[in-house]
Amino acid sequence: MSKKYILDEDHQVVEVDLFTWARWYETQNNHVASTETELFRISRWRVLC
Repeated sequence: MSKKYILDEDHQVVEVDLFTWARWYETQNNHVASTETELFRISRWRVLC
């Protein structure tokens, strides 16, 4: 089974079970950056696995 991690209120890494991680992941703003040109839009997302 793969390990899942989240950041707590103090930005400390905490290992959690799959259901806790999924609940946390659904409520986080995981969008990191976005760049737009005339032809393209590039978007970056944070993925913690």
